[in-house]
Amino acid sequence: MFADVTSANVVGYQGLDSNNGYTMMTPTFWVIGNTNGCTLADLKVTGYTGNTLGKFRLRLLDEGGHYVDNKTYFWVHNSTKCGWYGNAAGTSAVDASKVGINAGRGVWCECAADGYKLQSSGQVNESLVVYPANNGYTAMGNCTPVDLTLADLSVTGYTGNTLGKFRLRLLDAAGHYVDNKTYFWVHNATKCGWYGNAAGTSAVDASKVVISAGRGLWCECAADGYQLNIPAPVLSK
Repeated sequence: MFADVTSANVVGYQGLDSNNGYTMMTPTFWVIGNTNGCTLADLKVTGYTGNTLGKFRLRLLDEGGHYVDNKTYFWVHNSTKCGWYGNAAGTSAVDASKVGINAGRGVWCECAADGYKLQSSGQVNESLVVYPANNGYTAMGNCTPVDLTLADLSVTGYTGNTLGKFRLRLLDAAGHYVDNKTYFWVHNATKCGWYGNAAGTSAVDASKVVISAGRGLWCECAADGYQLNIPAPVLSK
């Protein structure tokens, strides 16, 4: 069931395919013993041959969709160095262990070639991840090593009813919405779940919307307090 995963009990690794262009991803394994997630130092890039100078770059996004602290992290591998740097040439040092990536957080990646993978390793999450949404935009993702569907995800953190204040989108290689679709969380006296519009009058078969392992999600929320619930994976033997 696991493509590119080696696992003994709940420990392993997984390489996530990047687009030649942009990809929203999230690490699918956490540091062993860490219940919060991982750091940039726990991630590496694979899938290329020979050396690479910054063809794969990674950014964290804030609630406005901007790069956090205007920083970009470049994967550099040549005869003298291998790791994350602050520029493509590998001359700007970065303490990757200080760049935290909480479980469920999406990372925005850009790749200038085919074949590159973002690899995480460690332990599989064994509990529900409840990821807080910004009042604005939040990069999130399926932080498990197995595919989920939209039906597996739910939204909490609000009181009473809500009509589409939380919306979710999948992004393609150019950063556009896949099939121009937006999924709205609707909860009122008669319905609770994902719909194709804020009023909840456009039905969606959420079980058919696949969110592959490590796939990032671009979410928009119009109020404080909302949370996306990402279940722990069910691992097949």
